[in-house]
Amino acid sequence: MIEIPLAGAAYNLLKDIYRWATDKKKFSPEERIALAERWKPKFEEFLIESYMGKLRGDCIIRDVKRIDEYPGTKEREKRISAWFRVGLLDAQHDGILVAFHWQKLIEVSEESYRVAKGEETSSDTAIKVVLAAKIPYHLIQSVNFGGDEFYQFPHIYCHFLYKGEPYKAVEFYDERQTEGFSKPYFVQIGEMKKIGKLSRKAGIKHL
Repeated sequence: MIEIPLAGAAYNLLKDIYRWATDKKKFSPEERIALAERWKPKFEEFLIESYMGKLRGDCIIRDVKRIDEYPGTKEREKRISAWFRVGLLDAQHDGILVAFHWQKLIEVSEESYRVAKGEETSSDTAIKVVLAAKIPYHLIQSVNFGGDEFYQFPHIYCHFLYKGEPYKAVEFYDERQTEGFSKPYFVQIGEMKKIGKLSRKAGIKHL
């Protein structure tokens, strides 16, 4: 009776080791430059058309290694889903920016922020920001901008190489607009670690 859980534990350990080893794919500087030059113009063109047409900015992020898990999902899987929907915000110099959700922040001191509490969200001093992640261009394998019969918006196939995720970093961003341009741009506001620390200190557990 003891051998079964031990065998299961050993199998899971081997899977984790294999995943760690295969997720260490390296990209040379030349490859990074080439992929940025390939993808950045395409995303910029798509985003400009979307913002001008006031179209919904959703996209589907998909794991290259687990393409067969779409459109279904595996229950009870500990790692991040093989595919999920986020908002496509921007094409920056080092990658695309995808949104999780909008949030309100309160400035604690100069350039220091924390998440606003319930009653503070309606305050004039609360800043509306978006919690977003940066996906480097070199982690993008392919893009189907037209979508499919399930979701008619971009499917972005990525290598999930950052601890099993495609994100280089997750931060809060402020949306800004330049007069005469239909497409907004996004600027990181504060530091995520500092915002999280100040928020937890104020009794806010979730960002």
